[in-house]
Amino acid sequence: MQNTGTLLEVHGMVKTGKEAHVYHALAPEDPEAMTGSRGVALKIFKTTLSEFGNRAAYVDGDPRYGNMRFNKQSRQKMFAIWAKKEHRNLLRLHRAGIPCPEPIKQREHTLVLSFIGKDHWPAPQLREIDLSKANWRRCYAQVLELARLMFLKCHLVHADLSEYNVLYHEKVCHVIDVGQAVDTGHPKARELLRRDMSVVESFFRRKGVTGCLEAAVAERFVVAYRGPSSCDHDAAYDDVTGEGGGGTGEEERPLSGMEVILELMGTPGIGADDRLQAECAAAEPWASRQSKQGARNDNGDDFVSSEESEHEDEEEGGSHPDCAEEEEGVGEEEEAGWTMVDVEREEGRGDKVELSERERARTSAEKEALKAGIF
Repeated sequence: MQNTGTLLEVHGMVKTGKEAHVYHALAPEDPEAMTGSRGVALKIFKTTLSEFGNRAAYVDGDPRYGNMRFNKQSRQKMFAIWAKKEHRNLLRLHRAGIPCPEPIKQREHTLVLSFIGKDHWPAPQLREIDLSKANWRRCYAQVLELARLMFLKCHLVHADLSEYNVLYHEKVCHVIDVGQAVDTGHPKARELLRRDMSVVESFFRRKGVTGCLEAAVAERFVVAYRGPSSCDHDAAYDDVTGEGGGGTGEEERPLSGMEVILELMGTPGIGADDRLQAECAAAEPWASRQSKQGARNDNGDDFVSSEESEHEDEEEGGSHPDCAEEEEGVGEEEEAGWTMVDVEREEGRGDKVELSERERARTSAEKEALKAGIF
């Protein structure tokens, strides 16, 4: 990547995990003019990992990958497919305004991402920090809201959401390590979501957070609540606690996801389930209006057109020989999982793309589940 100008320098290792090493590096601020520099993260997957084949459960069954059989690929292609999957999942999150590393480049088993941290030091994982009880409470609400935004805006379930895969930077939680994240059309998506909610609940209870939602209630919140979202977590928290002067309940706009979580945390026992059901019903008219307008998402960010996605697909690795077989197996399904759903949501902005039968069936099923409230 240094030879092609993607990177200028590669510095020391800043993190290592069970499947990858992460290095600090410098990339051009303006790649075309090759001027300036900025800090980036270089993530290199360990190709010596003997148990990497168990990742098949997160690829096989994902509707974006059709009939591909992950374990039937060569080891080299397995790592390229996995890196590309993380890159594309991060694209979904970044375009939706969800705090995460910005994906810059993927080639074979390496990723270049924006660097989350300061002065060459990476932001800490949740497991590495000490916070007050009030701030742990705020973090808990942020993490659940991030899971909801991933499900609602990106049609993704993280599938490994824990204190290891959330960074804490400038009082905001950032999602990382999304290679295993699956499309909500995956047959085990809800099971994986339920597991995520259980892991999150367990961690924050150990940190002394009172009022944590039971995993089943948290799962229902993620799937069913369609009220407004915001990545301004501090503002949402202040509204609920009264620090910001908002949250009077008189506005036509329903509560944000953060506000709902914090309200539920103060509702004891079975009352939280009833309160959630009421909030879902109250938010539904607003959500329906937003869906019909379809001109913007909650943050005002436009999703890219199908041509832009296809162009990026080629740049992300389609031209590399190691990814050629993967491209043949996932091209159409990848578009169905990302571009087609979100372009339909953005009707009237950019090109209109017709949904595939598989995607249309999945979207219809999800809408019916939401209407039913899944209670």
